[in-house]
Amino acid sequence: RQAREFLEWISITIPVLESRNFRDDSEDAKSQFENHKDFLVKQKPLRAVQKLDIEGLLVDIQTRLQVYERSPYVPPTGLG
Repeated sequence: RQAREFLEWISITIPVLESRNFRDDSEDAKSQFENHKDFLVKQKPLRAVQKLDIEGLLVDIQTRLQVYERSPYVPPTGLG
């Protein structure tokens, strides 16, 4: 579930970041700067922690499977 939520956030965030339209007025520049600052300070660090947690869970699963001589876990399509 965490991985799906993370991938959903990515699929929403990338188009938003790519669709930014920069105009030549100072108010727009200030607004864009504040939005980007908010993303870098609030959103991205939380998602980086979430990504590390997901990776840690996968490593833990793979290690346990290897210890018990089981075949490796293969994430569902779209999560790998």
